[in-house]
Order: sequence, then structure tokens, then C-alpha cells
Amino acid sequence: MKMKTQVQLKKKMKMKTQVQLKKKMKMKTQVQLKKKMKMKTQVQLKMKTQVQLKMKTQVQLKMKTQVQLKMKTQVQLKMKTQVQLKMKTQVQLKMKTQVQLKMKTQVQLKMKTQVQLKIRFS
Repeated sequence: MKMKTQVQLKKKMKMKTQVQLKKKMKMKTQVQLKKKMKMKTQVQLKMKTQVQLKMKTQVQLKMKTQVQLKMKTQVQLKMKTQVQLKMKTQVQLKMKTQVQLKMKTQVQLKMKTQVQLKIRFS
């Protein structure tokens, strides 16, 4: 009686996670005051946010089982063979990403001009 059993379990788990956050905030303010009382205000707000999430998960399971039974007999032989293979694989991936962007911009411009002219002729 020859019995050969080969069980090979190979697990390859690769997990790649890339998180890239790019923030570009530009603010330009120009105030020009001239004789004719002209007021120019330019406010430019530029916000760029890039979130890149890349996930690669590879799970490879290889199983090889060889059972060879050779019997040469001239009698009565009773043979029971049970092969039970139980395999449990659990892969849990939990990923939480929170991006909070808060931006407050207050621009207050107050301008008071008083001109008093007194002219007397005598």
C-alpha cells in the first residue's frame, strides 16, 4: 500500500496604498487708490485638491493534492480513506480617509474722506 499526499499552500498577499494630497492656495489682493477716487479690488482664490487612492490586492492560493493507492492482494481487503481539506481565508480591508478643508477669508475695506472748503472774500 502506497499513499502519497502532498498539500502545498502558498499565500501571497500584496497591498499597496498610495494617498497623495496636493493643495495649492493662491490669494492675490490689489488695492489701487488714485486722485479720482477709484478703487479696484481683486480677490482670487484658487484651491486645487487631488486625492488619489490606489489599492491593489492580490491573493493567490495554490493547492496540489496527489493520492495514489496501489493494491495487489489475493485476499479480501477493506479500505477506507478519507481526506478532508478545510481552508478558511479571510481578508478584511478597512480604510478610512477623512479630508477636511476649512477656509475663512475676510476682507474689510473702510474708507472715509472729508473735504471742507471755506472761502471768504472781503
